[in-house]
Amino acid sequence: MGIAVEGSEEASVTLALALSALRECQDPAAVVADASEWSRHVAVVDRRPAAVRDFAEEHDISWSDTFDGDKWETMEALRSSTRTPRHVFVGVTDGDRTIAMHLDWEYRPLEEAAEKAHWTLKRHDSEPGLRDRLGDLWPF
Repeated sequence: MGIAVEGSEEASVTLALALSALRECQDPAAVVADASEWSRHVAVVDRRPAAVRDFAEEHDISWSDTFDGDKWETMEALRSSTRTPRHVFVGVTDGDRTIAMHLDWEYRPLEEAAEKAHWTLKRHDSEPGLRDRLGDLWPF
């Protein structure tokens, strides 16, 4: 079950976000809402469809069960059923890049997409990271 959101009908982009990418965003609901403003279709995908549903419910993100497959199946279905000139997949792993390549999607790393869209990432907030919390114990 991917999150599938119908966005602006004038938009020329179908956007898929890896759940792992959305988990790194400070405000996942705001990211989906923002992407829906400039994308015709927005989907959140993962290898575990139930994880997408649970994450959406936890973060109050509207979702539909339009797609009931894993990441590959959902992206393949989106690619064949949406008529936008561009299909962009935002991910974080080499595996995400591989999926995009094999399914003929443009791939954008989360950091690049977040910078262009002005999304705030968790690791860029003011909370100290593990290295900061370990202090002098960290050997590097």
